[in-house]
Amino acid sequence: MARIILLSVFIILSLNPTLATDYTKYYHPYINKAELAIVDGHYEMALGIYAVTFEKVPSAFARDYFNAAVCAVKLNRYQQALIYCDSLIAKGVTKGFLENEKALSTLRSFPYWSSYINTYNQKRKKIFIKAKYNDILMQLVRLEEADQVFRKMEGSYEKYGDTISAIDTRNMDTLLMIWDKYGFPGEGLVGTASPREVLPHPWIVLWHHCQLTATKGKENLTNRLKQAVRNGHMYPVAFGRLMCAVNDNNYNLMSCGVVVLRFEDNVSPPLAEQVSEEQAIAINKKRISAGLESLNDFYRKAAFVLNGGVARDFAFPVYDNITAIDLPTQKHFDKMQEFVFKDINEYL
Repeated sequence: MARIILLSVFIILSLNPTLATDYTKYYHPYINKAELAIVDGHYEMALGIYAVTFEKVPSAFARDYFNAAVCAVKLNRYQQALIYCDSLIAKGVTKGFLENEKALSTLRSFPYWSSYINTYNQKRKKIFIKAKYNDILMQLVRLEEADQVFRKMEGSYEKYGDTISAIDTRNMDTLLMIWDKYGFPGEGLVGTASPREVLPHPWIVLWHHCQLTATKGKENLTNRLKQAVRNGHMYPVAFGRLMCAVNDNNYNLMSCGVVVLRFEDNVSPPLAEQVSEEQAIAINKKRISAGLESLNDFYRKAAFVLNGGVARDFAFPVYDNITAIDLPTQKHFDKMQEFVFKDINEYL
């Protein structure tokens, strides 16, 4: 069965390699298959899907290189794991991450590891693009800092509302100028220190702008953000989170879909909101068009992550985000679990 799935993936991706530049069609759906294989403990299958998929795009994402490396480690394929570590270095992942990440501990006992990690600085200097765009990264960091200055002061919005609004506008103008000139400033442009980070550097600036899209009619960036996902410059999960800020629940339900209900000392297990079949079809159509997985696949991965254990070895971001809902009575607590939500472990 694993060979049949891998052959199907290879055939589809080989039909037209030029189409692989649309990551929502020729990258993320297959990464989703690899991640579901990890959920099921089929590391051989996952590794095969990763290998085929990486060959069909100009550049894969650091998170996916890392998960492929972890699969290789679990299969005792250390040389293959080191090849993916090279790809992580090319993305800017730090030496400290490689030396301290728990999921790579077995790899670090491999005899060749010492000589490999000792060449980190040479490898980084040779293959990492960050030096070329370091000025862009610094601009993004300054935007994030400016965003927070008055928000963190005593009085915040009430006292400095006009100043915060002016900074938000200036920040967004600068970000759009960078975006128009260089492309979206994701990890492909400025690198990433850790494959466990999937939110882009200007995240807080984008988040506040998207919130204002919903409340104050600021420019809606949905189409631009979707194009960044198609171009392989942004993770779909980051796009989905931003759609939460815009209040477009066609991409994510209740801030990424997993909730717990609370009444006094009672706390429910992690739950998924139940939707009708018609709603699920409409939601999934939009999610998949943006490179996101279906709701069922999302909840499967969320259950895997929230159950802990081996899931901690992999980079499965945002699936452990939980929204807590406080309820007024025991009756509400019981009825909501019975009729509105269901335990996400039912998706495993």
